[in-house]
Amino acid sequence: MTMYLSSRERLILDHLLTKDHPSTVSELSNALEVSERTVHRDLPSVEQRLHAYNLNLDRQAGVGLSIKGANQDKRRLHEAIRSSTHQDYTPHERQELLLLTLLDRQEPVKLIGLAHELGVTTATVSHDLDHVASWLHPYNLQIIRRRGFGIALQGEELSKRRALESLYVQHFEEPVLFDLLHSKDIPNFTSETAKRLIGVLNLYEMQEVKGVFDHSLKQLPYSLADSAYLSLIVQTTLSLRRQAQDQHLHLPETEKDTVMESMEYQVASTIFGELDKSLEAMTPLEDERIFLAMQLRGAKPGTERYTRITEDVTIHLKLEQLIRYVSERVNIDLTQNESLYQGLLAHIEPALYRIRQGMRIHNPLLTSVQQRYTDLYDILKEGVIHAFDPLVIPEEEIGYLVMHFGSAIEQEKLKQKLHVLLICSSGIGSSKMLAMRLQKEIPGIQHIDNVSMFELQDLDTTSYDLMISTVEISDKGDDIILVNPFLTDRDVHKLKTAIQTKTKVEPSKALPNPKETQDQSENNVLRMSIYSTTIVDLLKRFEYIQGIKGETVDEVLRTACHYVQQKGFVTDAQRLHKRLLQRQGVGGLGIPSSTIGLYHTRDDTVTDPTIVMFELENEISIKAMDDTRIILKHLVLLLSPRQVTKEQMEVLSYFSTLFIEPEEREIFQAGTYEEIKRFMAHQFEGFLQQKLKSK
Repeated sequence: MTMYLSSRERLILDHLLTKDHPSTVSELSNALEVSERTVHRDLPSVEQRLHAYNLNLDRQAGVGLSIKGANQDKRRLHEAIRSSTHQDYTPHERQELLLLTLLDRQEPVKLIGLAHELGVTTATVSHDLDHVASWLHPYNLQIIRRRGFGIALQGEELSKRRALESLYVQHFEEPVLFDLLHSKDIPNFTSETAKRLIGVLNLYEMQEVKGVFDHSLKQLPYSLADSAYLSLIVQTTLSLRRQAQDQHLHLPETEKDTVMESMEYQVASTIFGELDKSLEAMTPLEDERIFLAMQLRGAKPGTERYTRITEDVTIHLKLEQLIRYVSERVNIDLTQNESLYQGLLAHIEPALYRIRQGMRIHNPLLTSVQQRYTDLYDILKEGVIHAFDPLVIPEEEIGYLVMHFGSAIEQEKLKQKLHVLLICSSGIGSSKMLAMRLQKEIPGIQHIDNVSMFELQDLDTTSYDLMISTVEISDKGDDIILVNPFLTDRDVHKLKTAIQTKTKVEPSKALPNPKETQDQSENNVLRMSIYSTTIVDLLKRFEYIQGIKGETVDEVLRTACHYVQQKGFVTDAQRLHKRLLQRQGVGGLGIPSSTIGLYHTRDDTVTDPTIVMFELENEISIKAMDDTRIILKHLVLLLSPRQVTKEQMEVLSYFSTLFIEPEEREIFQAGTYEEIKRFMAHQFEGFLQQKLKSK
């Protein structure tokens, strides 16, 4: 027999069943958006529902409410709730259903029709639409309400897709989406919105998209985080549905040429080509392929500090400012924390790309971060204004920055013994923070490896003493210990118990493999040889040309490009000139508070990594990396072939950091050729010494 529940009864029971700790009446009232008196009024009927399943409502003064009873009975109740019928929606559910209706329908809808569908009055629907309008405001979408016309949504197609994707992210957490992608049947969701969202997203098409992604993404030289991978699958499936509804993207012309020359564009074209074959989907317009390529570029994970030339040197400047600002506010010196710097650089490069392209990401831990790290969040909120103004950093991105700084602040050196595998799908910052919490709270941990759910499938886990996960992984049974991303006291107790069991008999340590040690040593020698050769070749090719003529940047660049072609550093001056102008169009290339412009690019027309500096005869005003204006007197070309080794890219990217400090900039602005070259040699020597120490 199907159980009837009111919407509040259903929400109270679901809330208590899914929490691993007692909930207060205040927490329930906030979750249900009703008064505490209303919650108290509903509790007697909730208790009756529990008694029918041999369960009790445990009330602990000063602690909260929880459900007591056998796990088997709790599972029976949970299944009954999932299959229960209810005749009324909560205000939040109504508003989400209205939102989904407006986003998915192409024609105006009538107010009376919406009221009938939701079982409420037209006045209630009008009130709900006001809340929906507020939710849509950040997406630049407006609700149009006119007598005789009806109700419709007005705004760009791109904004509608972002709003739809946000709805999906809110309702389907990563483990749920992961299960959906491997499920033959559609789960029986409790939420009516979730049911309708699955109706909008064809599950078969979504699984086909996953199959194409798994094959095509192998062309990329990097892996995607779980969250980015799932988000792209949702976006692409939405793209197929919207195109079938004749709703197409129309992107601005800015950066189109640059994107179309990228490897991500080639992968995006391959993906849509495969989908055309498997689903007989309509051939997408060019903007659809470009948009997917942009999403892939925005999802690209960052790399270590000197592994490649960043989009602009200002990233180094801004990160240094941000770290100094936070260090001063928390009274802890983080400026020498290389791990923090690398983690921030890994996040901020794709984050800035997303922000500039108007892309938003979902941070599932944002609310928890804001509550648990309130002071640090407020400091970072002010810090990003200090470092990145006038660029506005969304709160979702700030939340991830808090995780990076939080892990650095909480870091402690402990004597450790165990080798731990940590499965965490929320991203680099959250996994680092959890790893630091584990090392702080759990004695005996020697080393922690972070992997995602998808990496786990192909990983040999036999060498790990303990496996910990923030997401439930059904096929691994009891081998993996499930914990909260913020590591509750209950989690600490659970892990300590498991560690005590694991460490009753301490295994003997295996002797190092001589062959592996020899291979590693040879590899280190080879890397140092590449570093040294690259630096020597750069210094040999370095030139300082004075008196270059030109009234505009275009003229100066054209002259400079022809010069490096004559020297044999590039094969096509015209193509290089075009690439540098495109790069300038993306953002300012002037070093703030200097007379230096750093113009850099990677292109097949460049024969070898090259640095050439030109002193201009005429002063030219150009845009700086912080959106101010500077007077250009010194043009630096930093050029690289598209295909270079990791070590070569580290050297080139290190050179770009030499403009961060004012004293170092002054050498490039006022020094002679010999002084500049001597300074570069000295700095590169320090770079090599640092690499030797890290081996």
